[in-house]
Amino acid sequence: MESRLILNRHTIHPILDVERSPTDPQKGDCLSTPMKRSKKPGIAPSLSQILTVREVSEYLRVHPATIYRLLRLKQIPGFLVGSDWRFDIDAIEHWSRGETKLP
Repeated sequence: MESRLILNRHTIHPILDVERSPTDPQKGDCLSTPMKRSKKPGIAPSLSQILTVREVSEYLRVHPATIYRLLRLKQIPGFLVGSDWRFDIDAIEHWSRGETKLP
């Protein structure tokens, strides 16, 4: 069995290559087949960085509760991923300089 490392921005994850027999009903699962990269435009990661509430609060040097209050009042640019808020660092920089008008 061979082991590889998958790198992302924050962590290193070990991935094990799983050998399956030809009669195994799970032959087509995600562990036995490699992932393919999408060739669709707009799917590739952009050059801008995405931050969490904790990261944007550290970046702006405020308490995370302040970020949630600004989100509730729609005074800071952010978007939901499931139930978690995320922030584009470029949008936060424009917002902090007063260059972005929010609805």
